[in-house]
Amino acid sequence: MRSVFMSSLRIEAIDNYHPSWPSVMETVGQLGFLEELNLDSEGWLPARQVLLAGFFQTQVAGFICFSIVPKIQHGAVGLMAQVESIGVRSDYAYDAVERELLHAAEQRSRGLKCQAVISKAA
Repeated sequence: MRSVFMSSLRIEAIDNYHPSWPSVMETVGQLGFLEELNLDSEGWLPARQVLLAGFFQTQVAGFICFSIVPKIQHGAVGLMAQVESIGVRSDYAYDAVERELLHAAEQRSRGLKCQAVISKAA
């Protein structure tokens, strides 16, 4: 397992236009989460899904995917970020990379006006 210094982990939002899209998709597929992305028939990521990838230098270390979903509480509609999948390559420290990906998802979801990040099981 590679030692990952979190200051060296770069997290970026990924979409079909990102230059690292092919390598991120390869990693997502290798980790068994490709179907979680809900790609359409032409391979496009749905507008309500956000994909973030963590890079160590030029290598994809892991990813997190969440969906923006409405949630009704006490008659008011709000937005929640629902984690669909998270994966870290086995040659990286899972806990450290996962923690950074979750933190980045929380920050990104706040920027999208979500009240909370919830796990898929919730």
